[in-house]
Amino acid sequence: SDMDKLGALKAKLFAPLERQEGICFTEFENIIRNIMTENVGAERNEVGLLTALEKLDKLKACVPNLKAKDFHDLMRVSEATSLLQVAEISTRTALYRKESRNKPYYHRLDYPETNDEKWCGQVIIRNRDETECEIVFKPLAFAIPAAEGEK
Repeated sequence: SDMDKLGALKAKLFAPLERQEGICFTEFENIIRNIMTENVGAERNEVGLLTALEKLDKLKACVPNLKAKDFHDLMRVSEATSLLQVAEISTRTALYRKESRNKPYYHRLDYPETNDEKWCGQVIIRNRDETECEIVFKPLAFAIPAAEGEK
């Protein structure tokens, strides 16, 4: 029933307050920060991105061990969990885009050139369900206006 689902969701959300032992949100966020800095920085490559995904996936297993001593910590646990999701999304979309763009901010060492023909557009990621996502590319559709006298 809906009430059972609501009760299960409430128990899951408040579970970190019940834990005496576990991982503090600050430690969890620092691990995410280190993974992203080491593997998904401005200069990246496929090996680093795959390494980051592997490490982030292992970190997901730690989410049920996050602890909170009060409601502020509980909010920060929620934020840390969201940060993990954003890190995974950023890494998956970076792995999908096989070019460099707006260097030095997005530089794939294994794809150093910008490829407007194939990659001028948006990489879009959508949840299929709790465990699967879909990544698609949507080209930007724009026309460059003709210069005066070329019409």
